[in-house]
Amino acid sequence: MRWEILLGIVTMVVLTAVARCCIYCIYNKECKLKEILKCLRIAFLFIISLDYCFAKCAKKKIKSKYEQEPAKEQKTEDKQKKELAQYIKTANHANLIISIILCIITIPLVFFCNCEFIYFFLFGLIGFRLWSRTMEINAAFLKDCVEKDKNSDLGKYERIKLAFFSLIEEAVLFMGIYTFFDKMEWYKPILGGLHSFILSPVSICSAYRFAVFFKFVAVYQIICSVVLITISFATYISKQET
Repeated sequence: MRWEILLGIVTMVVLTAVARCCIYCIYNKECKLKEILKCLRIAFLFIISLDYCFAKCAKKKIKSKYEQEPAKEQKTEDKQKKELAQYIKTANHANLIISIILCIITIPLVFFCNCEFIYFFLFGLIGFRLWSRTMEINAAFLKDCVEKDKNSDLGKYERIKLAFFSLIEEAVLFMGIYTFFDKMEWYKPILGGLHSFILSPVSICSAYRFAVFFKFVAVYQIICSVVLITISFATYISKQET
């Protein structure tokens, strides 16, 4: 029943986004297809990763602050890139701390609390955090790797450091979600989280009732690791410092 409710909520969010775009198009006959696609893209990103949407809005706000200045001088552009770099570093470190604190609180409760409500509440909490943050991390680093013109003045080694911190955060979050898989063996979630560093899938017992879900999580963990280790790290290391 819980999955049906969640599926219903997600479906309604998608239908609402589509309906609102259609209503706007009917009202505004001059509305272009590009604007419709933009609205749908924002709605899609909101569903996929709330963290990515908020990060995008924050960066856009910083950029707009400097775009309001009368002349787009080199000095102004440098200030914008410097502030964006500072925001990216602050957000990266803050999110790592938030994820660590969240897992420190969640893991003991999962092991020692027998309340079903708290169990599934924490499962949803960690699950959403894991999905939203990893999607933001994957999108941000893939985009940064393919873009030639950088929006911030982050250096080569600063980007490598940010990717490493993101990898640690992913390992912590995967450790948190694996706690719900096998809460009888305390060391297994830790080993599961460490698989983020070795590009190896976690072995999931097929006898467990949520085994299919956790097998998907194990595969997704490898994808996230590939993005950071074999794509981002390799790209940053191969580039010359500017």
